Amino acid sequence: MTRNDAPAKRPIDRGQVYLVVLLITAIASLLAGFVTMAYVARDLPAQSLRQHARHILANWPMLLPLLAIALTVLIGRFIRWHFLLRSLNTRAPLGTSLLAYYAGVPMVLTPGYVGELISAFVLNRLGGGSVFRGVSALITGRVHDVLAIFILLSLHSRVHEGLVLAGVIVGLALLGWLSSPLWTAGLDAVFRQLRRIPFLRWLVPGSAVDAAMLLAPGCFIPTLLVSVAGWYLISIVLVLAVSVAGYQPDVQGCSRIFLEGTLYGAKHLSPAGIGYTSHYMWHNLVRQLGVPDTVALEAATLTRFTVTGLTILVGFAAFFFVFNRHRRLLSAADRFDALSTRYDEELATYVLDRLLERKTERMLRCLDPQGAGAPSLTGADIGCGTGGYAARMAERCGRMIAMDAAEGQVRQASARRRTNSAFLAAQLPRLPLADESVDFAYAINVFHHLPDRDVQARAFAEVSRVLKPGGLFFIHEINTINPLFRFYMGYIFPVLHQLDDGSELWLTPDDVEDLTDMRVELGEYFTFLPEFTPQLWQTTLGFLERWLEQSRLRRYSAHYMLMCRKT
Repeated sequence: MTRNDAPAKRPIDRGQVYLVVLLITAIASLLAGFVTMAYVARDLPAQSLRQHARHILANWPMLLPLLAIALTVLIGRFIRWHFLLRSLNTRAPLGTSLLAYYAGVPMVLTPGYVGELISAFVLNRLGGGSVFRGVSALITGRVHDVLAIFILLSLHSRVHEGLVLAGVIVGLALLGWLSSPLWTAGLDAVFRQLRRIPFLRWLVPGSAVDAAMLLAPGCFIPTLLVSVAGWYLISIVLVLAVSVAGYQPDVQGCSRIFLEGTLYGAKHLSPAGIGYTSHYMWHNLVRQLGVPDTVALEAATLTRFTVTGLTILVGFAAFFFVFNRHRRLLSAADRFDALSTRYDEELATYVLDRLLERKTERMLRCLDPQGAGAPSLTGADIGCGTGGYAARMAERCGRMIAMDAAEGQVRQASARRRTNSAFLAAQLPRLPLADESVDFAYAINVFHHLPDRDVQARAFAEVSRVLKPGGLFFIHEINTINPLFRFYMGYIFPVLHQLDDGSELWLTPDDVEDLTDMRVELGEYFTFLPEFTPQLWQTTLGFLERWLEQSRLRRYSAHYMLMCRKT
């Protein structure tokens, strides 16, 4: 065999090597933590340790609050990560963001939490955003952790000192944001030099504009509040652990010792605080609060391994759950094509029927106030999905042209074809229709899937092009004016269902008026009950929903419809 015939060597996958090294480091760190705790406990009476261990096992239900707090904080950390990505204009789908984040969660066992950076690489590998912005979100979160711990320690010392420190931190961030036009250009030049260094280039933000966005009040303050709340909650785990070990805890003292121990462990790059942090908590529970040696050791160990162990277990479980649930969509070129065979199964039938009736009834009332039918009108259904709305509108109109970007959806919709309807594959912002060729058009939950405001504006212009003079366009959208509902649609709904993925660009009614030259003549707000409300409850609470739709609170409904007229 000649040299040219020799089999080519397979290139080394650096990502896999990096992952293997991190996993080995994590396992070694965990074992080192166990060995350290066994070593420091060698002089304590074994009989007393066994007695307390049996007491803890016998009262295992008391461990549930510890696990609940740790789980709540872990969820809060993910929400912070995803929120920071959104603040950096990285519109990663929620499933992608979950996979990336929980891929790095077990890496808290690496010294200095350096292994968490794998989340940024996974995010980039899944097409969810740049490594720079993933790293920026991770580092920003850790900076907020440190600030939150200092604020809480100040509050433990004196309340007014903590409030003053929090005010100073927020004020400095606001000052940095307001002065960003003065320093972003110079910082960009520094970033360009740093990105030439092989290792540091992964840690440097993409631009100074990213840093400015992270200092904006709408990003900095919510992130800091989540961090403060999370660290206070997790510090209560030590309080509960002391109680579980059979001693009356000092709430403020235990919380303070936990926070001080966390900083102590971070200072020594202790993996997940195992070893240094546990040792600090143990000795200071004894010296500062007078907790018995055995109780203090068991409380410190229980706290550290509850928090760390649950973090690792939930991280792996969430990773595999999300991966198994979303793997088809993550690999699909068009996730709506991937969903086409079970699109209507994502929501309960009674929910779909209720929305179908309420939305079509509103449009038909505008098109046909007398209820006599509109056989002379031609309409366009933009983003028809599986064709339910087009079939209902075709019963009352002369002709319906329904279109969708996903060919799988179009095939499903064609099964509902009527003699006066046609279905084709097309998507905004380009429609295969002649100028001024339809009397009306509607788009139901379509515009929030368009990638940016410029594309949304061009889509409105395209709709206006195909409408006849005086023609009507009905836009139906999710109403995210209510911040709680916006949070639900952005962080919870994409986990429960796959119709939305958490990367949507929501439109409020005010946004619509800014994006289109058509005149908005009517706005209707309807439905307050979430889609998971049981059918019996929806029937029973219908009177309350109807009252809310007529009250001043109607702007906070779940859905809205605007009627726009081409002038």
